[in-house]
Amino acid sequence: MEAIRQAKPADADAIRALYGAIHEAMKTTGEAIWDDVYPMCMVDEDIAHQRAFVLEAGEEIVGVYVLTASEKTDLAWEHAGEQSGTLARMGVHPSRWNRGDGQRLLQSAKAQAAKQGYVALRLLVVDWNRRAMRAYERCGFHPVAGIHSLDTGERILRETGYECLLKK
Repeated sequence: MEAIRQAKPADADAIRALYGAIHEAMKTTGEAIWDDVYPMCMVDEDIAHQRAFVLEAGEEIVGVYVLTASEKTDLAWEHAGEQSGTLARMGVHPSRWNRGDGQRLLQSAKAQAAKQGYVALRLLVVDWNRRAMRAYERCGFHPVAGIHSLDTGERILRETGYECLLKK
């Protein structure tokens, strides 16, 4: 049986292992935006603040996302004056890529954001990750004007903002 639920402290090692598997797969595709530290370093904090959600298949955690209150960026958000959530650190185990799990996580994040009273849900995606952009667009997200630059110390990532108005 598969279910999406809020992460518990006992899930921390499994989430870190999932992020590690995603990072290794990203390296083979040349899309490594994560490293050996991030996002693994955020797991305990995300769970403690009740902002991590997992997709569980049987006893195995095969997907994860984090939902937080939006932070200010230099992008032209359409709903800038309204309370919005941010989707971050989302991933699906590489063995389950292209099976619809990402869409399930996105739909869950939208429902959870609406439940928490957010008017819109936002996310940032590196500008070369076209596969992710198509997935977000299929799920009702649209790009906003501007580019957010993030200096990782090794390189500068250019991120496009995506936003989705939630049903009231």
